[in-house]
Amino acid sequence: MIEEPIVRRSLRLLRAIHELHKQGYQNLAIYCGMSSSGIHWRLQLVPYYSSGYKKYDGMEVLEESCFENALHTSGSSGNEYFGWRDAVNCNVSELAELIKERFPRLLALSLGKNYKYAGWFVDMLGKAEAGELPLSDVNSDAFISTTGKSAIPSPPLAERFELNGRHFYFVEGRHLNPDDDWHTKYIDIINGFRIAKIAAFPAYPVDSKSIFEIGAYWEGAIYYISAILGYRNIHEFVTDADNPPPSSERWSTFFAIWNSEGQYEFLKAFLVKKMMGYPECKLSDDDPMQHWLRFLEEFESSLTTITSRTYRTHNPYFGGSNPLHLGLILSHLEPERRLI
Repeated sequence: MIEEPIVRRSLRLLRAIHELHKQGYQNLAIYCGMSSSGIHWRLQLVPYYSSGYKKYDGMEVLEESCFENALHTSGSSGNEYFGWRDAVNCNVSELAELIKERFPRLLALSLGKNYKYAGWFVDMLGKAEAGELPLSDVNSDAFISTTGKSAIPSPPLAERFELNGRHFYFVEGRHLNPDDDWHTKYIDIINGFRIAKIAAFPAYPVDSKSIFEIGAYWEGAIYYISAILGYRNIHEFVTDADNPPPSSERWSTFFAIWNSEGQYEFLKAFLVKKMMGYPECKLSDDDPMQHWLRFLEEFESSLTTITSRTYRTHNPYFGGSNPLHLGLILSHLEPERRLI
């Protein structure tokens, strides 16, 4: 049984983490357990999306070397947080600031909204305030134990994926901030996940009511095709996209983001329509471009039975020749270097 002063001081640390969640670091996650002696409570801070749980076996952390080792043990007094003797008399706010100051890489990886985890943390904190500190050793799929020997719901687990050697996770929208230029927002998003050890892919904002949010998403596809895949010609791109190299990380990334629900067909139809000048185009029966004309005709005829959610929201194909005004993301390039 952990003594009350240790519980109180451990609770101060949990409240400091909660304070950081309120400041926007909602991907700051915890892994807790007891020392081998069963006397001291331990807590490790990790970025949510770099950690996961193996059933019954504790925690697995990916790319641990890219952030600081933030391990706390209650020890004899419980308030030398992370071994910092100058933290003994810190209040919650001061301790939160020390964590930010001394674990900058960890906090940088933890910045972002994560309502599921932050919500679980608030619920867990309520139990901790009753003297039951969390223990992350999983005793079932749904619950973790506590120092009070009761059980609390398990934290939501990070969903990580791997394609052609790249580890990634999806970040739900909103991706736009009020002052963002929606035409260029995805340049930073794409360049950011290209250099990340564990990539943060923007999830398809299909349920968004904002045309700007959806427009920014599709502008990102145009930028990715041009800047990352390197295409300047629509015909070359749509031809290669029909049979992409199976081992290409860049192609698999493109389809993971922009075809998660089959929505790429709408972008493909938009690009082919732009390439063909459809529906005004007139082609001879033996013209090799007849293939693309048939694709557009079949695409439009299929819409009577289509069930895709993309059809029911803003998309690149419907509403004129360029309903989302795509292409401005490439305006900094010379015209001959632009995809559209």
